[in-house]
Amino acid sequence: TAYEIRPRDWSSDVCSSDLTVSSAVPANIASTGTVICSGTSTNLTGTGGGTYSWAPATGLSCTNCANPVASPTATTTYTLSTVNGTCPTSTAVITISVTPATVAGASAASYTICNGQNTSLTATGGGTYSWSPATGLSCTNCANPIATPTSSTVYTVTVTNGSCLPALATVGITVNNCVPPVANYTASTATVCSGDCIVFTSTSKIGRAHV
Repeated sequence: TAYEIRPRDWSSDVCSSDLTVSSAVPANIASTGTVICSGTSTNLTGTGGGTYSWAPATGLSCTNCANPVASPTATTTYTLSTVNGTCPTSTAVITISVTPATVAGASAASYTICNGQNTSLTATGGGTYSWSPATGLSCTNCANPIATPTSSTVYTVTVTNGSCLPALATVGITVNNCVPPVANYTASTATVCSGDCIVFTSTSKIGRAHV
């Protein structure tokens, strides 16, 4: 801004000079999001300065620009310092909260069962769960379904936390067509009198015969 400066005595000659006045503008920060998922970014927009300086530099695409891209790996508070000419430095702060990446887990009480048996499955890492395929499961949107598959099956669970990307985990259940043991034995004689003893000899190949 240019000002004309006149002497106190108006009868004298007029002298003029240019005087530049810098208006102090407070620093301000805007962003496209203050809560992000791990591995993503947000755009920061600084205003109020002739020059800009951001700190800390961690996760920023630039530190001396007005509009850096922030990709912190953990919750971070950024400070923006702006300078207009010879005016005092103005500062503003913004905190970018980082939601950790979802880590999905899946396990089973028994990974091998006989046909007709069941096993419990356990999913971890989420707020919500979704199992597939639904075949043989007692529920598909729970953390701990009971699985009763009729054939070997690999189950996949999709784990979701808030608005962050979901994560997947799998667990395989092997179903065997188990054959129950059959007791085979021979007797020392097929005919006995009351009070006589008979000797039984087991011929079973699986397990032990008890009589």
